[in-house]
Amino acid sequence: MQPSPFEPHATRKILAYCAYQDRCRVEIEEKLAELEQPEDTWADWLAYLAAERFWDEARFVKSFVRGKFFHKQWGPKRIRLELCQREIPDLLISQVIAEEISEEELTATLTRLIDKKQREYGPGSRDKLIRFLLQKGYRFEEFGEMV
Repeated sequence: MQPSPFEPHATRKILAYCAYQDRCRVEIEEKLAELEQPEDTWADWLAYLAAERFWDEARFVKSFVRGKFFHKQWGPKRIRLELCQREIPDLLISQVIAEEISEEELTATLTRLIDKKQREYGPGSRDKLIRFLLQKGYRFEEFGEMV
């Protein structure tokens, strides 16, 4: 690893922050602001972190999509919205969602969610189930025939 051109305390903090989990540019900039680093150095910080492989936007998006879909069972629409709020380019979002979430996985996840919530809500709860799935980030076209 190359020596950091930045203040050692801030370097230790930001490297630990980025090593803990994948981060997006916005999160790193917020951390740099918290560490009171001048805004005109942020581009240099990002270049340094990328060169040292502590930051990679595509790696962050892949990790985010896998985590939110497979662990939290969020739908593609909600994942896209959350990534847009983190100022991730739409082209990258679309590409990663297409790569990471297959139609079979989407259908299987929806089937599990629907079965679980139908047991939980009981009969006659179609509207409640639809609201739940929409809130999770699934489009009606993806689950409409299943409920």
